[in-house]
Amino acid sequence: GWGTKLPPLEHVELSILADTLGFDGVWPGDNPTSRSPRHDPHILLSYIAGHTERVKLGTAVYVLPLSHPVRLAKQLVTLDLLSGGRTVLGVGPGGEFAKQFEAFGVQVSERGPRTDEYIKLMRALWTEPVVDFHGRFFNLEGITMEPKPVQRPIPIWIGGRPGGKELGPDGKLRSKSRTAAIRRAALYGDAWLPYYMSVDSYRESVKQVREIAQEAGRDP
Repeated sequence: GWGTKLPPLEHVELSILADTLGFDGVWPGDNPTSRSPRHDPHILLSYIAGHTERVKLGTAVYVLPLSHPVRLAKQLVTLDLLSGGRTVLGVGPGGEFAKQFEAFGVQVSERGPRTDEYIKLMRALWTEPVVDFHGRFFNLEGITMEPKPVQRPIPIWIGGRPGGKELGPDGKLRSKSRTAAIRRAALYGDAWLPYYMSVDSYRESVKQVREIAQEAGRDP
């Protein structure tokens, strides 16, 4: 991860240094309507891919409900092919900035269900030869996406914070769910990527992720 106020080419220089020094990955964030300077993470990572050899190229985290999942799935396939299978999609539902959802024409109250559905749809596009998908937001018949990514599927790491505060649809602060992100990681994720947690609360969250995954028949 890194401070977002750097010019794009300085991010690239830092990524080359991280690659040389043996760091595991580089992880820009996503905040498309922030007042502070921000860069599109996947365009930035595609440029970094051509200047590095081994670091993972991930997002920490991408606000998934603000993208069209079919278009995003295609962009990530291209990044995975360009990088030789180094792509990781770190996602979260967002919600701290309700005004951001207004700009994209998405109801902030739908961010959780959209996140879950988009994950399932993108995985299907990355792995199945022909996709028939019927969800709350998307209904697709006979859709094919080629080529497939190097990684089948591209790993999806679930970000989130159990608890904390967010802006509700009425613009007022409210408490965030203490279980939604943990359940999403357990049921749909390949990894758990939380933030603002102590060692003890992290330990407890990992225990919960494992328990929920096992109950659902997933190998934690």
